[in-house]
Amino acid sequence: MPAEPVRSALRAATVGGCGLVLGSAALVLASAAARGTGDLLRAQQRVIDYARWTELLANTAVVVGTAVTAALVLGAAGGLLAGRCDLPGRRGLTALLVLAACVPIHVAMVFLFALWPASSMSGSTVAAGAIYGIYYVPLCALLLAVGWRSVPGELEDLARLDADWGRVLLRVTLRCSWRFVAAAGLLIGWLVATDFTVSDLLGVRTFAEETLTQYVLHGEAGGPLVSGLPLLLVLAALLLVGGRRVLAPAGATGTTYRPPAVVRTGRGRWWLAAVVWAAIGLACAGPAWSVAARIGSLARFVERAWGFGRTVLETGLWAALAAAVIVLTGLALVGALRGRWWWLIGAILVGSLALPGPVVGITLNELTNRPGWLGALHDGPALLVIAYVVRFLALGVLALSAAARQVPVELDDHARLDGADWLTRLRVVYWPPLRPAAAVTWLVVVILCFGEIAAAKFVVAPGWDTVSVLALGFLHARVDSNLAVLAVLSVVWVAGMWAVGMVLLRAIGARQALRRVVPPDQSA
Repeated sequence: MPAEPVRSALRAATVGGCGLVLGSAALVLASAAARGTGDLLRAQQRVIDYARWTELLANTAVVVGTAVTAALVLGAAGGLLAGRCDLPGRRGLTALLVLAACVPIHVAMVFLFALWPASSMSGSTVAAGAIYGIYYVPLCALLLAVGWRSVPGELEDLARLDADWGRVLLRVTLRCSWRFVAAAGLLIGWLVATDFTVSDLLGVRTFAEETLTQYVLHGEAGGPLVSGLPLLLVLAALLLVGGRRVLAPAGATGTTYRPPAVVRTGRGRWWLAAVVWAAIGLACAGPAWSVAARIGSLARFVERAWGFGRTVLETGLWAALAAAVIVLTGLALVGALRGRWWWLIGAILVGSLALPGPVVGITLNELTNRPGWLGALHDGPALLVIAYVVRFLALGVLALSAAARQVPVELDDHARLDGADWLTRLRVVYWPPLRPAAAVTWLVVVILCFGEIAAAKFVVAPGWDTVSVLALGFLHARVDSNLAVLAVLSVVWVAGMWAVGMVLLRAIGARQALRRVVPPDQSA
């Protein structure tokens, strides 16, 4: 087959696939807005209770604020130990942080509530925010560790001539890495504001929890629409302020970079390492023992695991499929985000990011619960995959766009001058340096989809339950042997994905080191 027809077919398939994915997200946005507006006009007085919204706003602010504060404070210390200190075993600490960040929130709640019952913290907004914050500490520590390592070493070396490590950390390191701190805070705030797992279990009424409650009680989408409106306005404002600078992928230059020096802790580093690992061991031993006590014997675990194994594998399969769609769409949009349609694509991404998970699930359920070709999606796993894609499409695209910003802008400009189209620039300019980022992004999105519950609760068909939906149902009763076995199986699956990620990252690091030593024409 000639090359030009093949390129034309690939171009048509790429454009059609991106259009289908973005069109699905836009359809969900439009349907949520139309249905919510209609419900508001018909039942405005019942749906909008201003005293109730004030209480919801206060509860959501306390939960999100407590979670972000706790995660940033504890994550900053963890990121400093893992990324900048000469702590013995810091590579193992980093690997453990990655594993902890991959554990879904419903699994973490099983281990927590097996040790401390949820009834002891019922109705406490501070407790809900603290639980969210502690859960997201590993994720925040990893992001801040990258931020601490991104500070130019020359600046810190000059600052240390006149100041000690403490002042250098405050005046140089924090100032140069404030974007990572802001990104970690925004990401954790978004995850907490759009999730209802902990707030539902503790009986704390937030906007996301109100979305679930109003739809169950009244069957109306006006309340869910209003619950997502504040977050939508905030993200829209960020889009207007950041605009094209945030979404444009090419921005790197040919400047060199030297990583900062490692902070020396002196003779006390072994004592510090002993304290850190002892604290980690004590924090993990209690919940693990409680879950093991719930299971009982090994024979009981094998018996229950045989029944839950299929659910875990199927959930992982649908998560992997959705992550593949998100990564392929993100790679295809890398070049388009510098074109004339960047504002429309950005609006769709920000809108899907701003929609709370329950709103996505409710809208998809309303769209497909009818006769016709849309109704064919309602009774199978396809609707679950679509919900995953709509929920995490923006995160995948933004992650790949951030990685693409490291590609020198001159390469993209030269390709444009030579007449290269969108698909050619993607294949020649962006794909070679983006392969590691694409693999890591795929793994991250798989983990997020595996633990997604806010949208999955409304779209799972009978017989296609996911691990998160089953776990949430069990958690409302108590932590019994079934829930303990399901949590252990989920940890085993996550650990497998974590091992794949560690091997992948090591292979990527070894390949990059080889390319620095061996010229490209001799490495083959």
